[in-house]
Amino acid sequence: MANHRMDDIAPVLDLAIAWLDLTYRVNLLFNRQPKTLLQDISGCIDFGTITAIMGPSGAGKTTLLKCFNGRAITGMDCRSKLYTSRSFEIKSCFIVQDVKEHLLFGLTALQSNTYSSRLKNKARNVNHSAITTKLLMDLSITSMANTSVQKCSGGQQKRIAIALELIAQEKPNRSLSMLM
Repeated sequence: MANHRMDDIAPVLDLAIAWLDLTYRVNLLFNRQPKTLLQDISGCIDFGTITAIMGPSGAGKTTLLKCFNGRAITGMDCRSKLYTSRSFEIKSCFIVQDVKEHLLFGLTALQSNTYSSRLKNKARNVNHSAITTKLLMDLSITSMANTSVQKCSGGQQKRIAIALELIAQEKPNRSLSMLM
């Protein structure tokens, strides 16, 4: 992202979107204190650029995008400022997948994958616990093993869904994939 001074952001014509002191908090169900997901971040995106928002699971990428498109206005701090261009049309592209339809809410990541292993590896004499543990480790989500999938971040949920697909010991189209 281009590095602009705070005073210069609003009037610059080549900016597609800018944000200043963006803070976003969410109220948790059983917690009296709101959880801060984004705190005093500032930045901008110039027209004529391709911009990617990257970071580890739980870093706030999806929350930031929801603030930009107006889906997370209620949690934004009153000091947060968003600027968009009125001179040019802003075109955006989001690559999203609703991973929630692949997950069994109410189960932990470990339980979900153990269940999936039992379904996909029925005819085999396999150690479901060992398969599940290794796959969670390979996908860097062992820390989420005992966390309910609905409490995991979007990126963690995607990796859990990937694990659910990879858990089968016999992979489909093995001969086809060798030819490619």
